[in-house]
Amino acid sequence: MEYKAAIVGVRMVLVPPKNTSCNCPICEHVAKESRSSRGQFCCRACEYAPPCQQRGCGKYP
Repeated sequence: MEYKAAIVGVRMVLVPPKNTSCNCPICEHVAKESRSSRGQFCCRACEYAPPCQQRGCGKYP
């Protein structure tokens, strides 16, 4: 993927996978309780609750 990103001029950032499914992209709070099920995410700190598919592809408000 890195070479494809370089070809089209897109910056690629590698992120360690630990806690990526339970951290909030808005306030960066990490809590396993934020994932009540596979398809639902609701931050326990700021109550941010996007559709998981939107959150997974990095499209934040």
